[in-house]
Amino acid sequence: MAGYKQLFPLPVKTPAAGGNSVVELEGIAGLDARVAGFMFELTGTGTTGSSTQAVTPKSLSGLLANIDLDSDWFNVRATGRLLHHLHKVMYGASLGQGETVTCTTGGVAARGYYSLPCIDERSLNPFDGAVPCKLFSGKTISINYAASLTLDLTVDVVMSALSLRPYAVLVPSSGPKLPMRSMIRYEDFAAATANIQKTGYMPHLFCYSDSAEGATAAGVVTAAQYAQFTLQAGGQTLLDRVLTQHLLAQFGSRMIRDSGQLMSYQDSVNLDFIPLLFPTNSWKALQQPRTGGTVTIDTDSGTATAWRYAYRMLLDTDPALEAEGARIMGYDPAQHSVQASTASKAGLEGSASRVNRAHRILPKRIVRA
Repeated sequence: MAGYKQLFPLPVKTPAAGGNSVVELEGIAGLDARVAGFMFELTGTGTTGSSTQAVTPKSLSGLLANIDLDSDWFNVRATGRLLHHLHKVMYGASLGQGETVTCTTGGVAARGYYSLPCIDERSLNPFDGAVPCKLFSGKTISINYAASLTLDLTVDVVMSALSLRPYAVLVPSSGPKLPMRSMIRYEDFAAATANIQKTGYMPHLFCYSDSAEGATAAGVVTAAQYAQFTLQAGGQTLLDRVLTQHLLAQFGSRMIRDSGQLMSYQDSVNLDFIPLLFPTNSWKALQQPRTGGTVTIDTDSGTATAWRYAYRMLLDTDPALEAEGARIMGYDPAQHSVQASTASKAGLEGSASRVNRAHRILPKRIVRA
């Protein structure tokens, strides 16, 4: 689908240490459009006590401690740093990479941009995941801020005069249609074997750290900590003791187009994240790993003592959820039904099990019963 994108401004918020902001989405619920995602601009003044210090969008992202959106169609449990990394996992480059500034004792304005995507523009049908605005009726985005507004870098940077400007990224309506459901979340584990208990298709998965960056280079991961990975989902082994260096090499060859974005393969080099799952261009939902209820990740080599995994998933629907979605969009479920929406507009083909799986995951057209 070719179409414009529009940034629709949502109410501006003023972050405070340990505080919370609630972004109301009722203002977009009446628009005849779809939400491709949300974008946040975080600005503030950074001041150091004695010398200069570079402040990057990644540094600022640590001030966004938790970002939550409880929606049946787009469910989010994220952090600012997760969103910063997710953009590179999906597109091979960080959003706002050129926004690094050097703070001084006099104070310098710092800025970071963070994207919360409902869609992946590298997929074959990217706007299948764009959510009709009506489905956000009564929903909010809740944002918790870090307990301290001091960035724990090599030299501490005290942030002040903070402002958070959220936007909804809108694309044209596609008529009576329910979207593909999606989820962005992170989970923490204290053991080398991690089980993510979710059912759906998982195109994106990575390991990262949300701890303070600091002079000791926390907030990063290394190949020495996480030396190799085994990954199983839906009864299939997707990674079998694959070295982190090999994952980084594959990610670099498939995803990175700018040499400045390449990630080092050395054991001791600090990494923002370790990519585990990332699809090729023009990917299809049904070709992604299906979890079957559990994704098991093993790191059987390395010095790590804690594990945080972030993932983006496509989720099944069910008749009750589809009927409720149609009702919210203004269609009487007693007089309308839903059909799987395909790019060819043809019916689903294949075995009964494949047709059933496809119907649960694909977007739906709302038609008269």
